[in-house]
Amino acid sequence: MCDGGDEDCNPATLGFLDGDGDGASSSACSNPQPDGSTLRGPDCNDDDPAIRPGAPNGPMLGCDGIDNDCNGSVDVGCPCTTGSIVDCGAPEELAMVGQCRPGIQTCIDGALTEVCSGATHPTEEFCDGRDNNCDGEIDEGAKDTYYPDNDGDGFGDPAGAPALACSPPTGFVRDHSDRDDTNSAIHPGAAEVCDAAGASGSADENCDGTDENCNGTTDEGVKTTYYPDSDGDGFGAATGGVAACAQPAGYVANTTDCADGNAGRHPGATELRNGIDDTCVGGTDEGCLCTDGATQACGMTSVGVCVDGTQACIGGAWSGCTAYVGPVSEACNGIDDDCDGTIDNGFTCRLGQTRSCTTAHGVTGGTQGCLPNCGGWTACSHAEVCDGFDDDLDGVADQTFACIQGQPTLCTNSCGETTVNGVCTNSCAVPAPSACFTTCEICNYCDDDGNSTTTDELIASGISNVITNSRDYDL
Repeated sequence: MCDGGDEDCNPATLGFLDGDGDGASSSACSNPQPDGSTLRGPDCNDDDPAIRPGAPNGPMLGCDGIDNDCNGSVDVGCPCTTGSIVDCGAPEELAMVGQCRPGIQTCIDGALTEVCSGATHPTEEFCDGRDNNCDGEIDEGAKDTYYPDNDGDGFGDPAGAPALACSPPTGFVRDHSDRDDTNSAIHPGAAEVCDAAGASGSADENCDGTDENCNGTTDEGVKTTYYPDSDGDGFGAATGGVAACAQPAGYVANTTDCADGNAGRHPGATELRNGIDDTCVGGTDEGCLCTDGATQACGMTSVGVCVDGTQACIGGAWSGCTAYVGPVSEACNGIDDDCDGTIDNGFTCRLGQTRSCTTAHGVTGGTQGCLPNCGGWTACSHAEVCDGFDDDLDGVADQTFACIQGQPTLCTNSCGETTVNGVCTNSCAVPAPSACFTTCEICNYCDDDGNSTTTDELIASGISNVITNSRDYDL
């Protein structure tokens, strides 16, 4: 029994206890040995038959972090112990040089993760008081050089002791181009003073490397070259220039005069048609539009009431337009007043205009005329035709014919009598005697009333007279 004693006097059995039935006694049982040591059972976990001496261990079990063979070592042969964490990174990161710090890798199933997480890597060195590139030096190559600026003009003394720093120390600047660090008025870009020759304090104010003190040989870039202006027109000759700090009398700062003895010839003067370059542009008579004495028509083309005027060339330029008649507002008058090529435009019709039409009674080929105010058309009229209507609108119908079609008209019957009982024919002719009748029969041996009988009948006061055989018999 497992009680710390050897009941069966067999040290090998140790009071054998095998709780998980794996054939290995529990390490909880032990027997003291003659040499004073203690002999224990080999099973380090008597609750799990998979854990015993000789059991598979390490990669065979997937590197599970357990001492499966009870040999006192975990995951023998595995790269790492599952769940463990190791540092990773470049040498400078593992050594934690400068800002560099190692990352970590985690052991999962006996293998470290491929990604090293959380490492701080080297960066470009810049001036911040830290070792950014992890080379053991701080701000190397990142500091700027600054020079003393004793006069406070923003330009440093190249001869002064420089200082290396991340930012300019007080009284220092990056520039080192000041030629006189005791005078704030002297530095590159300062306004150059053209000092009188030999004057006290004359110096190179703009630091261009020359002694510009106006002594006649220096001050280059400061003096101005002036040129003779003999005619006083403000434009100088091309030769004879002098350099000076101030403009001498009779000189100007340009060389654009082509005739310095003639004040009328210079840039900007009026070019005359004279064969001479009056404006000094290298040509003659440029800009002249005409030859003096020439004339030309001017104004609009002679359309409608408009009449061209005349221009004369005076001094190389055309004069104003004279005798020109221009356009006026269009009126109803049969004339093109506004000279646009159209008569009476803006009105319904033009004065005197006619057009073909059909009369109110259907006669085609009639004529309408424009009203006197050009606001519309007259009624349609036509040369008189035989139709019983007033076609020519003169107040009389069929006036060019013998009578008015279909109307009563004078005629002579077959008895030689004139009567008004005839009817004008369709051709506006007086009816033939055979178609001309009186309304009453008279005693004349003739058929007056056209009743196709030669019997004279007279009915008057109840008495009937009958004429037979062309004889009048009183009954």
